[in-house]
Amino acid sequence: MGYLLLIAGIALMDQLVKLLVMNHMVLNESIEIWNFIQLTYVQNTGAAFSLFRNGTLILGAVAAIYLLVIAVLWRKPFVRPYHLPLALLAGGALGNLIDRVFRGYVVDYIQVGSWPVFNIADIMVVIGVSLMTLLVLRSEVGNDGKDKNSAS
Repeated sequence: MGYLLLIAGIALMDQLVKLLVMNHMVLNESIEIWNFIQLTYVQNTGAAFSLFRNGTLILGAVAAIYLLVIAVLWRKPFVRPYHLPLALLAGGALGNLIDRVFRGYVVDYIQVGSWPVFNIADIMVVIGVSLMTLLVLRSEVGNDGKDKNSAS
């Protein structure tokens, strides 16, 4: 139940900030927050870094399939150690999927330096993938530092 609340909380927080940005900023407007951090309102029809522009339909379908796979596999014993990163990924995917379904694009608003504009959902996906990678690597290497898959 806790992970469902986390997923819903991430998607809700993401959507609330997006609504604030859309209601209080003009498209492509930038507001300096601090030094090299800006709020910049953009509409992204692609994926990360605006790759796959106008790919809303296929990217939405991929996100929906991803969420369905997580739901189906969630109770499997081998998935339990990965619940936190999967919940972060799912919350981020859901936040951006809501945009794709109801707006036809994803609202991005955080800009750091010259890095492409992103949002809270994107941050959660990156943290989820990073945490998943660390957990997988940790499971591949035993406590003694030796690779569990190599022949001894």
